[in-house]
Amino acid sequence: MRGRWKNGIGILFSLSLLGLVLAWQPLDQFAAALRQVVLWPVLLAFALTVPMVLLRTWQTSCLARLQGMQVGFGPLLGLQLATSFYGLFLPGVVAVGVVRWYRLARLGGDPQATLALVVFSRLLEIEMALLLGLLFWFLDPGAPGWPGLPGMFAALAVAVAVLRYLAFHPKAAAWVEVRLSAWWPERRLPGLRRRLIDLLRVTGRYGSLTGRAWGILLLNILGSHALGLLSVALVAGALDMEVGIATLGWARAILALALLLPITWAGIGLREATMAAALVAAGQPGPESVALGVLLSLRVLLEALAGGLVELHARLTPTPREEG
Repeated sequence: MRGRWKNGIGILFSLSLLGLVLAWQPLDQFAAALRQVVLWPVLLAFALTVPMVLLRTWQTSCLARLQGMQVGFGPLLGLQLATSFYGLFLPGVVAVGVVRWYRLARLGGDPQATLALVVFSRLLEIEMALLLGLLFWFLDPGAPGWPGLPGMFAALAVAVAVLRYLAFHPKAAAWVEVRLSAWWPERRLPGLRRRLIDLLRVTGRYGSLTGRAWGILLLNILGSHALGLLSVALVAGALDMEVGIATLGWARAILALALLLPITWAGIGLREATMAAALVAAGQPGPESVALGVLLSLRVLLEALAGGLVELHARLTPTPREEG
């Protein structure tokens, strides 16, 4: 019942925010912007979802092997798509991360190890998004928001990097474990205290990442960001928007931060409002900026639909035990 209320509130907030965005500029101009869309760049942008999902799956596979998990690429691909589907019903990055952790643990991983994998992967992705946003902002000669926007990118990137270091560097994780054990009395929430300490004992494994492993991991994340940026650029081109790659780059970074907030259903409404606010501040027309956000939301919904079909197939397919 509580989950249904949260979903209802998220959908209501999405519709309200989307309605405000559409009412913010003339509806006929927004409709005209959609009517002039060139179809083939949009279809190509949507098709780029496939390699993006494959790259994210490969990233999970590399980190799973580090934790000693023997999971095939196929089940991890199904996990990635299923996560996109359940993201429609669980707003916010934390809830989606919980789904990834639960499903990954069911594939045969230790719960603490899989939780460490999900948290490490998410922190690294957020850190890279912030650093890329800062880089693209400096590459954009007409970028607004000095000094607040680049300062926010830099401060948040440093904060995430420090958090990742404290939790996942072996010596730092051991130091945090000792401090946490001394500071947190055993009588207060003993179950949570034990789980956090056990988690810190697992996270230190990421300190064994070699230079080659780091290179593969970072190239994977950068490749995924590059495909995502190309996808946005194709949609912007289909809308005949004269906007540079650098502008779209820092706007995507702002969008990534906004989508961390668990306030809307599948990011709908929030995605349109964020892209419109960022691009209009950069001098782009409002109707086209909103249309860009709408088409990006459609891409996310199509990915979630594919995940739902995969999940439905998995549930309808009998397991070997059921067949016997």
